[in-house]
This record gives sequence, structure tokens and C-alpha cells, in this order.
Amino acid sequence: MINAIIAVSLLVLCFIVTVGCLIFHQRYRRRFTRYLDLANEVASDQEASVSTPEIETTADTVVISPNPSTSSDSGVGSVKAQKCCGLPTITEGCCEEKESPVVDIEDILGGGILKNFVSASEEGLSPSKDGLCPTRFGCVGPKREECQGIIQQYREQIDDDLEQIEEEPESQEPQILRHTVLLILLLCSMFVGLALSIWTLVIDKMSGIYVELSFLDATLNFGQSIIVFAIFGLDTKEIALPVLKYWRKLWYGANTLTLPTWEELGPETKHICDQFVTHHLQSCRSHIASDKRWRLKVYKNVFPGHKFVDWLIDVGLARDRVEAVNYAQHLIEGKVLKHINGVYHFYDRNLLYTFV
Repeated sequence: MINAIIAVSLLVLCFIVTVGCLIFHQRYRRRFTRYLDLANEVASDQEASVSTPEIETTADTVVISPNPSTSSDSGVGSVKAQKCCGLPTITEGCCEEKESPVVDIEDILGGGILKNFVSASEEGLSPSKDGLCPTRFGCVGPKREECQGIIQQYREQIDDDLEQIEEEPESQEPQILRHTVLLILLLCSMFVGLALSIWTLVIDKMSGIYVELSFLDATLNFGQSIIVFAIFGLDTKEIALPVLKYWRKLWYGANTLTLPTWEELGPETKHICDQFVTHHLQSCRSHIASDKRWRLKVYKNVFPGHKFVDWLIDVGLARDRVEAVNYAQHLIEGKVLKHINGVYHFYDRNLLYTFV
């Protein structure tokens, strides 16, 4: 009798707490969705409120006038520009040929271009909301979607052989749905146990229903390990991809990065490697290198690529992230740095590297 009372009390408490957590989570999701919708509406309203200047074209000139609602009050006159090559230009004479900046995808991913976009915004140019390119690069509409598609393709090539310890933080799934399913199944187990305990308190006589409830309660309690494995253990990323990666390694051989020998390196690479080993190696190792444990394996003196880029900029070995990535790629080719599995060159990402 006392065991049944204690069981009923604990089961009621756990049932209330679990149901309350699920309710609060659902309310939070709805509130967060409404917040995102409101933020998108505000952003769209702000974009709509930004007025564009009127452009009046004639045979030889283009007259660019500011916003008509403010031009008469502010006293700002229109600007005349010569029209040539089919486009208006503010400078006198025919328009000069200007090469459009060619941006490597590594530079965009490395963040070096993003650093320069800050200065662009300070100069009055309007960078994009996603930080991909400012308006001076003409990255709008279909061009922006094309750039994002290329970057996504480029990232997927790197993500294929990534260890989970090297994944970007934003790419890690919290698995909310799986946890929600687990809590619902545990609620069912609590409900069956609660019904069985109340039956024991109220009715002394056993029946077929009591036996079925006892069997179901024992199955749900002692089978929780099977339930957890069925929900979390059959994850493709945890089981299928490692097995596929191991089979590919056995069949095709290890996917390793091929680097030139020291004699084949250029003088710039040799100079950078000698300079770094002589003057900066010990300081860098003490500042950014640390041991990381992943499951049963310990990686000693490792550091993520983006952290090494930050260190190079902080100590003045590079002016921006693009220059820091180029500096680190010289160290990879000189075999001063290496990827923990020897698979990748240097990238400004969460890939783990170590000193050779």
C-alpha cells in the first residue's frame, strides 16, 4: 500500500512537469514564429520606405534628382551626368572602363570580403542584409541566389568528410522533434504506471485488465533502452555515414591531401614557414592549442581554423581574414600545420588543425 502511494505521488509529479514542459515549448515555438514574422515585416517595411532617386534621361545627359518629396525643401539640386556607353556617369567625358571586382569563393567564405563590406557601409554604400556583397558588386536578385547556390555547393564538398567534432555550430541539430517524441512515449509509460498504481490502491481483486496493464507497464519500463535506441540510434549521421565513410576508405583508400616536397616550394612559402617556426610557433601553440576529446579519442594540441585566423590578425601577421588564410595555406604546404586527419587544406572554418 505504501509503495503504491509513493508511486502515485511521484508519477503524478513527473507527469505534470513533463506535460508542462511540452506546453511551454509549444508556446515558445509559436511566440518565436510570430516574432520572426514580425521582424520580416518590419524589415520589408524599412526597405519599402527607402526611396530611390528619379533619373531623367535625354539624348546626351542624364539628370539624377533626389527624392521629389524632399528636393524642394532641402534645396538640393539635380546632378547632371554625361551619358555614354549606354550608362550614366558623373565624371566628365566618356565613361572609363572599370573592371568589376573578381571575388574568389574562398575569400567570401573566409570572411575577408565581409570585413571590407564594413568599410563599404561606412562610405555610404548599402551592404546586403545577409552580408554577402554590398550593392557596388551588383549582387541582387538572381545573381544573389546564384552566389548562394555556388557557396552552398562549395560547402557541401567540404562537409562530406567532416567529423562531427568539426561541424559548424549552426549546422548541429538540436533534435527537438526526437526529444518531443521521447517525452510523449514516456508520458504514455507514466500514464500506464499511474493507472496500475491507482488500481492497486482502489481495487484489491485482480482481473485480466490488471494483468494486461502490468505487462504493458513492465514492457514500457524495461524497454526504454530499446525506445531510446529506436529514436536516436537510427540517426543517419551517427550510423549510416560513418559506415559508408569507412567502407569508402577501405575500397578507395584514405582520402589524404597531397602536398609538394620542401624542395618544390617557392621562396615565399619557405620564408613564411621559417619565420613562423622561429618566432611565432611557441606563442601560437600556447594561446590557441588545446586537447579535445571526441568519444573515445583525444586530439592533442588542436585548434579550429577560424581561431588560428583570429590569432594571425591579432598579432599582426595578417591584415584581414583573406590574407590570414593565404598565410596559413603557406604553412600547410610547408607542413608546419596539418589537418587532424590530413584530408583538407586550410579553411577559415571549424576544421581542426594541429602543428606538425
